[in-house]
This record gives sequence, structure tokens and C-alpha cells, in this order.
Amino acid sequence: MNSINRTYTYSLKNEKADFFISKINEQMGFTEFEFYHNKIKYAARVNLTGSFNVENVMAALIVVSQIMNVDISTLICKLVNIESLYGRMQDINFGQDFSLIVDYAHTPGAFLKMFPIFKRLAKKRLISVFGSAGERDILKRRLQGEIADEYSDVIILCDEDPRGEDSMQIIRDIAEGIVTKTLNKDLFFIPDRKCAIEKAINIACSDDLVVTLGKGHESSIIYKDKSIFWDEQAVIKDIILSLGNRG
Repeated sequence: MNSINRTYTYSLKNEKADFFISKINEQMGFTEFEFYHNKIKYAARVNLTGSFNVENVMAALIVVSQIMNVDISTLICKLVNIESLYGRMQDINFGQDFSLIVDYAHTPGAFLKMFPIFKRLAKKRLISVFGSAGERDILKRRLQGEIADEYSDVIILCDEDPRGEDSMQIIRDIAEGIVTKTLNKDLFFIPDRKCAIEKAINIACSDDLVVTLGKGHESSIIYKDKSIFWDEQAVIKDIILSLGNRG
């Protein structure tokens, strides 16, 4: 990161960096971290889920503190006001006794980044709900299945945006990468996305983590001859509240 006079560095590994992140505590709904600058130790917290947020926050903190000359301690106090983006690593809590995250991840690259985080956050089982887009990259489907299979305890495959393709064929393509699960035991094919999410919520036990992936902030599901309105968070809320919160 360049200013007029110098380059500022931050690192999770190199203690000689200008800003050295020494500790990260990753929890559902928040992330705490400690860092050193000029031999001074700072402790900070952001109300965002996922350790990757720490690097983003540090980059912003360096810009504002070093280039705009705002006191670091003052900035740390402001970090708690940062809110997550709708549908991006969004912690959903309507009083249920399990955790639930909605995220837009829909590529193998995103899966590789996010699933290790999901696994760390899951106190017990990780239940994953996702699909893959129709009339798009077919090769990624198997890879999505492989990555989800490595980290998930239960996988429920459903529609994302099938477009003109057959929903079940897309699901079967994804399932080719899933080799450690048994159909109708810990692997389910449920094209209807609402029904798939309902299945996940119904089988979730206390301290499980349910993740619904691929739609995030999007407001529709696209089929061959129509698009239907979709609000993942509202669907989840309706399902959980209909079950009496299970808290």
C-alpha cells in the first residue's frame, strides 16, 4: 500500500511487518484480533463472521490511520459499527438453537476459501445447501461437490439458477464429486430450494451449522421459461418461525 513517502505492510506471519496480526479469534457473528504496530499491542473486534475480514479491516485501518492521520485507538472503537453485507457471510439468527449462514459463494475458488471457515465455526455438524448455475461452467460442478464433500457432514443439493437445464442433471453433475456421502442418509437431492432449506433446518440439531450458498443477495431463481422471486433470508425466517424457533 503506497503513500507519497513510503509503503506500509501488514502480515499474519511476518513479525517485522508494520502491522503484525498476532492473534485471531473467529466466532459466529464476530471476529476478534490482536495486532502490533510500533511495538504497541492493540486489540480489536468486528461484528463480522470470518477471519478473512481481518485482512480487509487492516488494509482500511492502515489507510485511514497512516495516510489520513487518524488515531488507531479511535478507529478501533469505530470497528464495531461495521455491518456485514446482505447475503455475504451473513449470520442468520431467529432464535434457533443452531447456527445458520447465508453466503453468495458459488465457485470452486469461493468454496475453497469459505468451507474451511465454515468447518471451524461448526461446533458440531456442518450441513451445506447449494446448487450450481445452469447453462454455465459445467466443469465446476464436480469440483464444488468435491470441496463440499471434504468439509460437510451433510449435503443437500438444490436449484441455484437452472435456466434451461434439467435441475436433476445439474445435481447429478455436482454429486459426481461427492464420494463419502450416502444418498438419502447424508446426501439429499431436493431441487426445490425452499424445500431443501427446510430439510436442512429440520435435521439441524443444537450447535450444528447450516450454510446456504449461491444465492446470497440475489432476488430471483431463473428457470427456462420464468424467473421466480427469491429472498433467501425471508424464506429462512418463515421456516424457522413456523417451527417455533426451536430455541
